Amino acid sequence: MSEYVSLVEEKREAARNLLQNMLNEDRISVEEYTEFLEKSELLGKTLTELLVAGKMLLENHVIKDLNELFRFSAKPTKEEEYFQEMKRLIEGELGSKNAYVQRIAATIARSTSEKLKLPQDIAIHELYSERLFCLPEKIVEELVKTRYSPVEKFIAQLKALHSKLDKFGLSEKDRKIVEENLEGMMAVAFLMFHAREIIKNILAWVNYNITYISERGDWFKPALHTLIVGSGDCDCQAILVCSLLESIGFKTYLGFRPGHVFPGVVYTGFAVYKKVSELPIDERKKLKDSYGISEDYVIIASADEVQVPLEKIGTVALRIGDSNVTLDQFTMPFMADEELEELQEQISSSKRDYIDRINKLERLIEATDLDTVPIDLEKLKKMKSDLQTLEEAEKTITLYLECKRAKTYSID
Repeated sequence: MSEYVSLVEEKREAARNLLQNMLNEDRISVEEYTEFLEKSELLGKTLTELLVAGKMLLENHVIKDLNELFRFSAKPTKEEEYFQEMKRLIEGELGSKNAYVQRIAATIARSTSEKLKLPQDIAIHELYSERLFCLPEKIVEELVKTRYSPVEKFIAQLKALHSKLDKFGLSEKDRKIVEENLEGMMAVAFLMFHAREIIKNILAWVNYNITYISERGDWFKPALHTLIVGSGDCDCQAILVCSLLESIGFKTYLGFRPGHVFPGVVYTGFAVYKKVSELPIDERKKLKDSYGISEDYVIIASADEVQVPLEKIGTVALRIGDSNVTLDQFTMPFMADEELEELQEQISSSKRDYIDRINKLERLIEATDLDTVPIDLEKLKKMKSDLQTLEEAEKTITLYLECKRAKTYSID
């Protein structure tokens, strides 16, 4: 292996000398010399890293030969073919099926579980199981308040409800049904929370360890290659993120925006609320016979699987009217487009109001002797901070909707 590394270093030195001679002879400009030298050094560094890491991978039987690290795939021009080639790499021996890729993902998942003090043997596939729960309408009214909040707030609300069931005046039969359903919902909510944190930590690991570089070459690199080199463009990083998630049981997809590919994960949660009284008669009878529930109950079912774009969308918490709203890539998928657009309108209206009030207050400050007429400067500072939050929220919704409206393809 050392002879190959020496050969690469020898070629790097030869390239440096050749470029220097061409510069001295005015055959290339200083700008061209700098660009060519930079690319030559990057290529040499990449080859050295691949060879050194390749030795370790060979010794640990992760790869059979070094050629596996250089199996690049040409990028097709048509979007459907483009996706199919990326899908092939994600599902392949150098992607989600690779032992090294699996080890990285499993290590991140295990570390996440340890920090959360949750079981390490999380069954990701259960995230996609269909579920159905039923609760009295008066209890569901309490839950709806945290319907679009982060899942940890939903868990806290479930716990709170479980501890104060006496206030609802339930019969013994109803109380037993409610307790069983709240406990079942809590187990599912903890699974959602656990899975979400693993997803976030895998994404954070990739963002920290893999450097983004804009590549001009028309080649896809498999996940293993990107892991070893430590850099890649949006295509390479999307392949890597999906490969890591798929390797431990998550469903993933790829999204295509103009000039950009992003990874995404399929997620699920509680979002279907139906009153038993509004169901067809035969369904009502079936529920009554099966669960012993009356028409004042509400059915809470798992939502259809939703797509969560793994872009840098961010998280914004704000108050709109009487509601506290948290906007991030894991809460917005459960909101209808109409709700998000209405929220955008409310945010836009609040922004205009804040801008008007800030401008008036600043004009007042300019025209006032602050020694004789005290003005609350802290209030102005708070207003500007609130305005900044509204602007961040607006950007968050806009980017999410762009991702949601992008063309997407499921890996599974």
